Amino acid sequence: MKTALRQDYTEEALARRQAKAKRAMKLAFGRRRRDVEDMPLPPTVCQYRVAEVRRAFSREVLDALNQDNASPRRLWMLTSVHPDWAVDLDELNPTVLRRVREWVYRRALRDPSIIACAGAIDLSWHIHANQYRFWQPHLHVVVAHKSADPEEAKRSLRRLFRPPKDERLRVLTSFRARQITDLHGAVEYCTKTLLIDGPVQTSSWISRTSGRSVRRNFRLQGGPLIVLTRLLCLTDYEDRLIRFGLSDIST
Repeated sequence: MKTALRQDYTEEALARRQAKAKRAMKLAFGRRRRDVEDMPLPPTVCQYRVAEVRRAFSREVLDALNQDNASPRRLWMLTSVHPDWAVDLDELNPTVLRRVREWVYRRALRDPSIIACAGAIDLSWHIHANQYRFWQPHLHVVVAHKSADPEEAKRSLRRLFRPPKDERLRVLTSFRARQITDLHGAVEYCTKTLLIDGPVQTSSWISRTSGRSVRRNFRLQGGPLIVLTRLLCLTDYEDRLIRFGLSDIST
């Protein structure tokens, strides 16, 4: 049975994102393109087209990985942040995205227990302790694993996808794997980065009162938004989507 995303986009939400996309284009190219307000937006920037692609990809993933199927596979939500993916403001380019995708595919091919892996490369601009500033590409993917033993599956995923720590302690490194109880919500979360307001700015600092690390998310603006918009104009959807093994699953 075909599945559908739990939450669709309203016309109001799409219009709001489209207006933001036009402002981003004007910010990125306005000095050189006076007609940016009336020009057609590139497919990866046009929020109506992005919504169509996101819904189509999400349905493809949901149809392939629907837990109602008879396969004994187990589904996991995986997040991985590798320190080697961090780049400076103007260094975010299609090559960075290709490096992340190749990293995922190489590791998925190493273990036949990985049936499928699907999601997207998320992007966030980080300001750490008001000192270190960098783009941090990272992964949000749904993984179908053969093992019915949660501990065995988690060890396998950790062995394959857990990144090394950054010895300099200047950039982020993180790994998280958890079993999925809400497949619709997991797919929605994995693909949110395709939207113009998906990528965010993350600021972190040490609290003077508690001594603990504090992290807050803000909207992208200024230089990071310009860089992101220009990247979107240079890339295709497939440059950020992860699509491994879906076609091999019989539904």
